[in-house]
Amino acid sequence: MSLSAKMITTCLAAVLIVILAFATLTRKDVLCVAVQWQDKQKPAAVQTQKHDEKTAVQRQERDEKPTAVQPQERDKKEKDEKPTAVQSQEKDEKPSALQSQEKDEKPTAVQSQEKDEKTVAKQSGCLFPLVVHIGPHKTGTTTFQTFLIKNAEWLWKEYGISVAANEGVKAAAYIPSTIRQQHGLQHNPKFADPKKMQELFQTIGTMPANSPVILSSEEFSTLGTAEWNDFKSQIAIQKRCVSIVVVHRRGLNLRASIWNEVNKNSISPDSFLISLLRRNGGEEEFQLKVLDTVRSIADSVEGVSYEYLREANYSIASFTVCNATLRLEGSKWELCKTSVELRMPGIQNPSAPPAAFDVVRLAYGLYTRQKAANYPRCRKKFAVRAYKNSAVLRVAEQMPTLCGSLNEAFSHVDELWYNRTGALKPEGREDPLCFVDEGSLKLEHWALLSTLLPPGCQIM
Repeated sequence: MSLSAKMITTCLAAVLIVILAFATLTRKDVLCVAVQWQDKQKPAAVQTQKHDEKTAVQRQERDEKPTAVQPQERDKKEKDEKPTAVQSQEKDEKPSALQSQEKDEKPTAVQSQEKDEKTVAKQSGCLFPLVVHIGPHKTGTTTFQTFLIKNAEWLWKEYGISVAANEGVKAAAYIPSTIRQQHGLQHNPKFADPKKMQELFQTIGTMPANSPVILSSEEFSTLGTAEWNDFKSQIAIQKRCVSIVVVHRRGLNLRASIWNEVNKNSISPDSFLISLLRRNGGEEEFQLKVLDTVRSIADSVEGVSYEYLREANYSIASFTVCNATLRLEGSKWELCKTSVELRMPGIQNPSAPPAAFDVVRLAYGLYTRQKAANYPRCRKKFAVRAYKNSAVLRVAEQMPTLCGSLNEAFSHVDELWYNRTGALKPEGREDPLCFVDEGSLKLEHWALLSTLLPPGCQIM
């Protein structure tokens, strides 16, 4: 083969190699594009299979790490499990701007007003109340009412308290007595007057609306639910709430005090035992009934024990003014209590000891016998009474007596009252009641009793 032929053959071989190489590269590119298109057309589950497999492998590799390393990583994971931004969001769940908006949602003036109203409500039991002291009877009501009348101006100047019905000690009775009359109930005709009642309501309406008012009458304790609702309808017009102050007296003491009141002006009083049997109870249950009634209608009720006040050496006046109306505490309460007690009048309706009633009863029995046996000389009427009678007290002090207590017969009802009000109970036992021991009377005792008889009727 000639040189030129060899050169031609060599060139052709080189061209053929180039063509084959180009064809191979082109086929590879075509195959890559086809594979990419095929992968793109696979479902999402298939597309993510490789990613999931990779994640599983990574998890397996992490779990295969030595145990000593795991707690450290777990602690770090628990600490850093939530991103800082998320942790901050949970800590400050509401953005600062929103918190500020909620904090300042109410204008400062409104916030101040609400704060002031809550303060007044806490001090007064309810906002600017009409504080109605309702007794009941024989719990120091007359003494308290006398204090209110005599110190109405001082209470206003010193504490901003208005006294309603201050034209007379018992003037407030016009309201409950008239309401009972209007409901067809038994009432005190002396204090049943619609005109007087309306005048009292109008007077209360003219009193400053931003200060408490005190109204006191034991006749309020005789009102039932319907009568109280009539009363409240009048007060509601004046936009005042009603706060009730009710006093409790131990059952036996109350019985004795009522017996005392009924018989203090009698020339022939009942014996206490006969009185118990004749009345057949009721005073203790009456106190519970009064309490339950006012609790159902009043905005607030303040109960206090008569015996507890006596043990603590302060009066219903200081309790009503300083505790129930002003809600004072600490040094302010001490100052208020002292100021009120200094202005308290003496006891307005003192009770005679039980033995004094026995003396009157025995003296009257002696009088009737003397009159029957010696009528020509014993003609004058017997006029001795136990109430405020120093001669009767002197004779009673020289009589043989028996003393005891029947409190256990009434204590269960007393406990119910204390439990329903939460009032503090007296610590000491009540004083025993002392009566004349009639079985131990001797001639000298009858002679003493005779000194109480009118001239001509006495034992010679």
